[in-house]
Amino acid sequence: MTIPGFSVCKKSLRLRRFRWTMMRKATASSTRMITLTERHIFQDYKGQKLAEQIFQGIILISAAIGFVYGLIIEQFGWTVYIVLAGFAVSCVLTLPPWPMFRRNPLSWQPALPESTAEPSQKPQESTKKKKHK
Repeated sequence: MTIPGFSVCKKSLRLRRFRWTMMRKATASSTRMITLTERHIFQDYKGQKLAEQIFQGIILISAAIGFVYGLIIEQFGWTVYIVLAGFAVSCVLTLPPWPMFRRNPLSWQPALPESTAEPSQKPQESTKKKKHK
């Protein structure tokens, strides 16, 4: 069945089928659940603190160097370039979860088994009314 005014060639149909099969394969392979420990995409709390300190230190040092260098050569542009370079270096060093940021992992409590009994009710609050002063 063709729509008047539109023509579809065999090559475009094959291309559409190819794209559809590739899309189906991609979604089928991405349905597997990935745990956080499997891919190491986390930082522990001490690692986050260390990353923040490194980030701030690099930014501070690059800003000081950039200011002094820009003052000496009397070009503010170089100050900005040096600060941006420090920012890029600090991002490369602190954003990925390097092993030095994963040295103190959290130990989670094991999951409690689900009980078949009804959930426990909240304890009743005292019925005494408090007098406000």
